[in-house]
Amino acid sequence: AGEGKRAAGWAAVQAGDSIVTVLPRDFWQHWPKGIAIDPAAVRLDLLPDIRDVSYGTDFYNLKKPDHRLYYLFDQGSYKLKAGCSKRQEIWLTFGVEPEAAARAVNNPPFLAAEPAWYQQTSAFGEISIETQQAYPSYETSTAKALDEYLNSRERNQEYGVLNFGDWYGERGTNWGNIEYDTQHAFFMQFARSGDWRWLRAGEEAERHNQDVDTVWAGPNKGLVYAHCLGHVGDYLDARVGDQGSRHGGFTVSHTWCEGHAEYYYLTGDRRARDTAVMIADAYARKNEANYEFTNCRDSGWHLILQCAVYELTGDPYYLNMARTIVDRIEERQTADGGWERQLVPGHCTCDPPRHRGNAGFMVGVQLSGLKSYHLLTGEPRVIDILYKGSKFLIEDMWVPSVHGFRYTSCPKSSAGYWSNTMLFEGMAYVDRFKPDAAVQSILREGCEAQLSNIQAFGKSLSMNIRATPRILYDMERLDREEVTRGVPVAVAGPNQYLGPGAGDLARFDASGSHDRGKGRLVAYTWDFGDGQRGEGVKVTHRYEQPGQYRVVLTVKDDQGHTARSILTLTAAPLWLRQLDPKKVTQVEAESFAGQGGGEVQLFERVATSGKMVTKWHQEVGHWLEWKLVVPSAGRYQLAARY
Repeated sequence: AGEGKRAAGWAAVQAGDSIVTVLPRDFWQHWPKGIAIDPAAVRLDLLPDIRDVSYGTDFYNLKKPDHRLYYLFDQGSYKLKAGCSKRQEIWLTFGVEPEAAARAVNNPPFLAAEPAWYQQTSAFGEISIETQQAYPSYETSTAKALDEYLNSRERNQEYGVLNFGDWYGERGTNWGNIEYDTQHAFFMQFARSGDWRWLRAGEEAERHNQDVDTVWAGPNKGLVYAHCLGHVGDYLDARVGDQGSRHGGFTVSHTWCEGHAEYYYLTGDRRARDTAVMIADAYARKNEANYEFTNCRDSGWHLILQCAVYELTGDPYYLNMARTIVDRIEERQTADGGWERQLVPGHCTCDPPRHRGNAGFMVGVQLSGLKSYHLLTGEPRVIDILYKGSKFLIEDMWVPSVHGFRYTSCPKSSAGYWSNTMLFEGMAYVDRFKPDAAVQSILREGCEAQLSNIQAFGKSLSMNIRATPRILYDMERLDREEVTRGVPVAVAGPNQYLGPGAGDLARFDASGSHDRGKGRLVAYTWDFGDGQRGEGVKVTHRYEQPGQYRVVLTVKDDQGHTARSILTLTAAPLWLRQLDPKKVTQVEAESFAGQGGGEVQLFERVATSGKMVTKWHQEVGHWLEWKLVVPSAGRYQLAARY
């Protein structure tokens, strides 16, 4: 039924008194597809004849979507790389009204437990669930990010027989190949929230990753392609606009199995289990003899996937491989705790000799892997490795002014809170065994900073939330312990925007702060984020320059206990703040209502606030349209900033 770009994609025939319907699931999302009825049969074209179909071939033009959508078409035929194993789910229904059947097939019912059950049984590990509201700003931020992630599919046209389920835009023009285990991140959010949209998006990512990114035959069986042009690479003769990765390649540092295992637990889909086992076997075979440590990221992700498949199968083969990895990690840990090495050019921009040290996110991944291994074995040595690694990250890369870490040990590398949750899983876990007030303070400050700023771009979203439900479990543990000790609670208030009508002064109120013990609060200290400080429960501050500021409240009680709370304040230019809000309308460039003659591309990048324009057409004729409310008829001054 239907035709065109988004046909319903079912065919029904009358068979006596009954009706038989053929229903491919997610028909148009896996375009190109065809379905027809002829006198002898219902014909379903999984890869229809495209010899007479026109499609774009301007693959090297960044302004065109051709490299993103049409890379697999080759002079009227399809070009598929060896090892690709694409499935199509097809249903036959009997005696059911076709449109009702289509709704059931494309949005099938799903039997799931309540989040509290997943938490109590540790079916997804030790997780915090949404109803506990340990960090309300995280719940708000992830809900917003999911909405934007799903909306970005429309904006980027993330559909197609090889594309559906993945996200686009890694390094500008790459398909992401679910980097950071997108399906695992989404299944964790489903388990803790019960929101079926996480489950559905995770299932779509899972099936794509099984079918397209994973090699099912040939000498590379069990290996998984990392992000590249066309998912598997080698479709194009050059990069697109000097962006993206032309060739496809394999590395354990971009390979994941937790999502495969979790999809099997949720659905019983045997292929998910087979995928995980095939991957673990491939990398175990490559490394079981003479395994050597190369870098923290390789060892960390390898350890995580081997532990996940051991949990899935109970086969000690995978635990033995994991133990070998931990042996090498232990022997290569340097005295500073950080597996010191000379930084590669991308990790240090200084003239040779480059700095020594490590990349924070790589160490963080390895700490997560060590946590997974310790949960399975309880080996005491792992706690010492974890603790030394955690202290290295804090002492070498923590930057208090940004409430986050430097990218690497190089003092010139960028710093921010964007990677906090990648570094915190192992750090929060080891604090159970070696409590450390300095570590706990950084965990709190780093969570406050990042968890209200979850980004929607597929890579960022996967990275931001893949370990967060487990980190929150430990943060709730710390909260319970602090209640017992009487540690105070600091409440700086909600994030603020100083726009028209805000005037000269920002106002802050810490009256929601309180002590959880028998003491009383005796000091309220504000760091306004611009180098100035203040004291008091209620304070004001004048921001001379526009920008975004991290405002930190520190409270202290009469027992000497302290606590922090952070809010983000965005200040418009002072002249704009002084305008009457009833006489001004403010419009952001990214909030356009329509466009034509070209295409604007929006992304939410790591370390940016909200959306930003990353591409537009420069030719005359590309137009944007904004819709705004005019307060009243009259003459207005138009102020534009470019």
